[in-house]
Amino acid sequence: MKKGWKIFWIVCGILAGVGVVFCVIALALGVTTDRIRIRIGDGIGIVRDESDVTYAEDIRETYNGVEKIDAYVYAGTVKILPADVPAVTVETDGISEELGFESDMDGTELKITTREHLWRINNVGIGTIYIYIPNDLTLDDISMKLGVGNLYIEEIHANEMSVDAGTGEAVLQNVQAQKMGLQCGVGNIAGSGCAAEELDADVGVGSLEFTLTGPEENYDYDISVGVGEVRCGQEDFSGLGARKEIDNHAGRLIKIDCGAGSAVIDFDGTGHMERKEEHHNGY
Repeated sequence: MKKGWKIFWIVCGILAGVGVVFCVIALALGVTTDRIRIRIGDGIGIVRDESDVTYAEDIRETYNGVEKIDAYVYAGTVKILPADVPAVTVETDGISEELGFESDMDGTELKITTREHLWRINNVGIGTIYIYIPNDLTLDDISMKLGVGNLYIEEIHANEMSVDAGTGEAVLQNVQAQKMGLQCGVGNIAGSGCAAEELDADVGVGSLEFTLTGPEENYDYDISVGVGEVRCGQEDFSGLGARKEIDNHAGRLIKIDCGAGSAVIDFDGTGHMERKEEHHNGY
């Protein structure tokens, strides 16, 4: 297990202990669940009565010359899709004004951001953010980071792609990248029909379920497991502190660092997928 993960679990243990101490103090001072309900009202959950929502104005913006996309979305649903559009297009539909959504160009990089910290997060996760990519465009780099939201990427091609699920959920369908980085600290990532020359996955306490193109012998492996579970094809790499490297002289690499979560990599036995003829029209 990486040194960083050891520090992480130590910090978690300390925080848990501090939490117990504060709970005991609160009880001694007479704090009850009824008092908490009075203070917080109807909670700090993602979903609440939609009558409380202030909607942001829906937008549809086109950005020319995009080579890279760097996006952080705290909450909500993000869909990155191929479409019959002349340039990369960003569209929002029914998102909360409190989310603080912004999109702008920095040179050839499209930056998409939202607020990172929100005290009251009721309904901030409503609505959908669409990012439409021209059918024939291969991006140089896509970096997508979630807070507690949901991400769906379909039939997108990039030289490099990284997805950080945060505590959210990410689904990748028929995605191609030379280098693909996946992080699921406590979130979940699922993928099917994906192609990558190099897959680097970091799984904390979340889960990864991924299907790659080609047979499993077409990949080399570098697997590290803390207390979690890892399976690649027919090979089980689980076990406390397990470490395994397999060199098939394949030229493609699967690297997985799994702490206390689970990672399952399957193979569909096919070659690189071809772009499908049917695509979204972006509307």
